[in-house]
Amino acid sequence: MQWFKDVESVQKLQTSSTNEALRHRLTDLSIESKIAHGNTVIFVYVTNKKFDNNATEYLATTNFDAYDIVRISD
Repeated sequence: MQWFKDVESVQKLQTSSTNEALRHRLTDLSIESKIAHGNTVIFVYVTNKKFDNNATEYLATTNFDAYDIVRISD
């Protein structure tokens, strides 16, 4: 996701978002500082259901690390 690619992107997200909870979360988790220190954001999706074809096709277009009940059970 482009929102977390660099410090400037995070700053832009913080100032442009009308979502107060998101702004607080970015601050509380020190996301800007962590990215400035070389950390990266990974996206994880977890569900207790089995992915159907639609989910599998969609997730193939993302960089999410996705876990369904089958993968969790392995």
